Amino acid sequence: LVLFTLLSVIREAWKRRYEKCDRKEDIESLSRTAVDAPKMFGYKELSKATCKFSKENIVGRGGFGSVYKGFMLENGKTIAVKKISATSKQGMFW
Repeated sequence: LVLFTLLSVIREAWKRRYEKCDRKEDIESLSRTAVDAPKMFGYKELSKATCKFSKENIVGRGGFGSVYKGFMLENGKTIAVKKISATSKQGMFW
């Protein structure tokens, strides 16, 4: 009887642990679709918005890369996109 009770308690603890993980993932997915959450964009979408990161659309340069002006066709908004340079050493510790 003691062994059965102990196994039941362990099983419930594991069950609650996995339920917490599932809830965390649900909260993360909900936060991505919230009204005030930033939208995630794919590379193709950003490339299209900036005319394939053309030099004419560069509005600035920084330590990590160049900033491009873009235009989103879906909502008509002008955006700024920072393309991280592969050769940038800023932010790296050696």
